[in-house]
Amino acid sequence: MSKDNIIFYGAGPTVRCNEPYLAPSFTPVPTTTPNIETQTQLPSIDNARRDLEYLGILLLELCFGKAIEDCPFWMQHLIEGLPHERTKTMAAREWVNIVSAEAGPKMEHVIRCCLLC
Repeated sequence: MSKDNIIFYGAGPTVRCNEPYLAPSFTPVPTTTPNIETQTQLPSIDNARRDLEYLGILLLELCFGKAIEDCPFWMQHLIEGLPHERTKTMAAREWVNIVSAEAGPKMEHVIRCCLLC
């Protein structure tokens, strides 16, 4: 899942922000009966957790109207001034602590569940 998977529909200049559509990404289904050599793997629990984490980050970005890279906690999680594979996650887990003031406790709970799944 990425930002490209979230779509907001609209009519003319009006965007329906309350009705986002999450475009799924499906694993292709084999057209033949799978055997040991050709059997495709189902998405792992790690992929599901990663997608939920990305969703949590996207929700934070929508709540605050800025990219995760511009959040107040981003710079604290760089190594030698550069982001690493966990920078987004670590910054988001701190950013969620202040989302309640911006979007309310229900939204904080939803985002926290995504980030800490």
